[in-house]
Amino acid sequence: MNQPDMMMAALKMVLSLLVVLGMLWGAYRWSRRTLPKGQGGGRGRLIKVLANHYLGVKKSITVVEVPGSVLVLGISADRVNLLSRIDDPGVLAD
Repeated sequence: MNQPDMMMAALKMVLSLLVVLGMLWGAYRWSRRTLPKGQGGGRGRLIKVLANHYLGVKKSITVVEVPGSVLVLGISADRVNLLSRIDDPGVLAD
């Protein structure tokens, strides 16, 4: 009877894992070099969270800044609602 060599099987498994991890690391490095700055890793964010107020379990009101305006959003567990849009330059300056 031939029994599988456990040491050889473990070595193959570890080598396979190292190959897969190496490929993932290579893909990560490649994507960081080739993607434009605004798309990879969150650099150059266009949306900024200015304030957040929790109202209850999984419910909050959030003020976010997007290019050209400020939005007041109502956020619950299953949806996001636009409550108000602030476009006034005087309010935006504050």
